Amino acid sequence: MKILLFLLISSAYAGTCTSISRTNYTTNQVLTSSSLNTNLNTAYSAINAHDGGCITDGTIELSAFNATDFATPLRAIQAGCKVSYSSANAVSISKCYASVNGTWVGKSTATTVTMGCASCASDSASTTYYIYIATGSTGSTVTGLILTGAPNDDGYDASGNKVVARIYNNASSDIDQYSIDQWKDNSFVPSNIGWTTFTPVSTWVSNTSLDGKFRRVGENMEIQFEVATTGAPTATTLGLDIPTGYLIDTTKLANSGFPTPLGKIFATDAGNNTWVGSAEYSDTNSIFVSAMVTSSAHATNATITSTVPFTFGNGDAVMVLMSVPIAGWSN
Repeated sequence: MKILLFLLISSAYAGTCTSISRTNYTTNQVLTSSSLNTNLNTAYSAINAHDGGCITDGTIELSAFNATDFATPLRAIQAGCKVSYSSANAVSISKCYASVNGTWVGKSTATTVTMGCASCASDSASTTYYIYIATGSTGSTVTGLILTGAPNDDGYDASGNKVVARIYNNASSDIDQYSIDQWKDNSFVPSNIGWTTFTPVSTWVSNTSLDGKFRRVGENMEIQFEVATTGAPTATTLGLDIPTGYLIDTTKLANSGFPTPLGKIFATDAGNNTWVGSAEYSDTNSIFVSAMVTSSAHATNATITSTVPFTFGNGDAVMVLMSVPIAGWSN
């Protein structure tokens, strides 16, 4: 905002040019030293104190700016430069206007950056990467870099490259399209997403249909599972996988062992009776579910099977609502 204000003020109060003049000599007039000196001194004084308003438009080159006074706008301006998913091994930097380590960049088309490109870091699984505009980029020439080194608070790394985003290369060594965080001011901003449909994988296969939705909210994935039965399901404990390609970040769980509740569940017996329970950690990409059942002494949390908390059949269902931290996602 301060940079924009500076530019607006500079535009509103631009220098003006005051022209100098002299009286022309006439034929056979005696040229005296005092007259000549006056004219020359006037000209030299005007040249030495030349007003910027007298300079021909479009003739000032970047190198003419005072490097100290213009250090901030020559390093800090950035507009556009949005990074988006292109493929499993490439991202796209949108049209971009920026100042990069002392030079201006203005590109009206997108720039594709590929993992492992020249001067980029090597392609490694389960790794966080940073997307930079390389120092030396100028005019419409934008060189993108994918590096593992994080930027400083000013958005630059030690080599003078300017960061624009952060991404995560997942366990399959594919770019996680929902991990892209845009750089803003002095931190990364998560690219939260709306609900995305996926087909869950379950330990129940027989007479079972599955639906799922997920979305990113900061470092967490919110997930909805619906498990509906049309008859007797597979005779085993009900387990569910989170969307393919993602892993639960156990470093952000207080306890990754049993039992670690991650969400809540509702099991309905043909819509007549409802049991509540919890979704619990199983491993880094799956959960199991349990429901509250009563015994002679007290209520207990029992793992859901084809016959617990009731015998599942046509018209029955289990709904799971949960939120888990995902490896590579940050707030």
